[in-house]
Amino acid sequence: MDILDYLHWRSDLTFDERPYNELDAVAFCALGYEILDEVFKDKKMMTLDEVAEQFFMMHDETALKKRLSVSARSYEILKAMRNTRRYGSLIVAGYVSEIDHDLDLQFSVMTLIHKGKWKAVIFRGTDDTITGWKEDFAMLYRDEVLAQRKAVEYMSEITKDESLINRLFGKMDYYVAGHSKGGNLAMYACAHVNESVQKRIKRIDNFDGPGFRQEVWDTPSMKNILPVMRTYLPGDSFFGRMFINDSEKILVQSNKNGLMQHHLYHWQVNVDQLIRTDAFEESSDKAILKLNELINDHTEAEMQEIVESTFRLAETLGLIKIADVTKVDLMKAVKALKELTELDSKTKKVLVELVGVLLNLSF
Repeated sequence: MDILDYLHWRSDLTFDERPYNELDAVAFCALGYEILDEVFKDKKMMTLDEVAEQFFMMHDETALKKRLSVSARSYEILKAMRNTRRYGSLIVAGYVSEIDHDLDLQFSVMTLIHKGKWKAVIFRGTDDTITGWKEDFAMLYRDEVLAQRKAVEYMSEITKDESLINRLFGKMDYYVAGHSKGGNLAMYACAHVNESVQKRIKRIDNFDGPGFRQEVWDTPSMKNILPVMRTYLPGDSFFGRMFINDSEKILVQSNKNGLMQHHLYHWQVNVDQLIRTDAFEESSDKAILKLNELINDHTEAEMQEIVESTFRLAETLGLIKIADVTKVDLMKAVKALKELTELDSKTKKVLVELVGVLLNLSF
């Protein structure tokens, strides 16, 4: 059973009857991948029912079924939520979507408001293009990437001036969540808001998003919110195990293997929560061990060159999506790597090892 099954089971129950839980956060994160730029072109706030009405007026469902992007099935989430007691009356506000290829920026977020009770801030993860992951890997050598800065600005802005919202609903609690890079942004943003706001954050759900360097976890602000933070990881997790993560970790079942486990639609659920598993797969352990070796053996400047070279290699191999990694022949990758003549032998060796890590995880 997957997240759509949960929506069919529980969408008839209000949040008063069945409080917000981790599966609601999963559903919101899946919904967060939908491109709603046109829907919010002239409006700033709508009920979820109104969002769905506008969206399906603009899009033919037959065409939606043919989409191949990471948002391919997000319309199914929206369709399952519309006209339901649990989700239909939620107010969707603060929708932001920014993409700047020159700045390696991909950032999107929205807020769902449950009248008089809470606001759920949902950060979108990276799309499924190879280029979309470049900012994520830049965390290997940057103290802060642009999307993290944007996340802090967004969280600070919506909590700084809540006069209209407070008049309508009163002061509310916060639930913050994100999948993939969105999970990292959720944790990062909550660690950089003031303490009075942190006290109103009831839970932070990170779904297979990367962690941080140790110095981030050591900050007093991060320690303040650690008790309400949870990280959910599938057995073959790779991206969610990058860097250090001091939060509570929950291992969950997926019905796929390798990198495909990263997608939320493959995570298994029961009526109340994600189904747990006991341990990581051996392939995940090996991949992360090799990645950590690569990080520890190189300076930040070297890691920058390695990351930039990795994405140049991806372009040479014609990789468009993450799933395309599974189709790459290792010998073809090595040959393409040799053609990048501007790289020194040490960097080439590291790239061969990194490609091998991803290929081993993919099969």
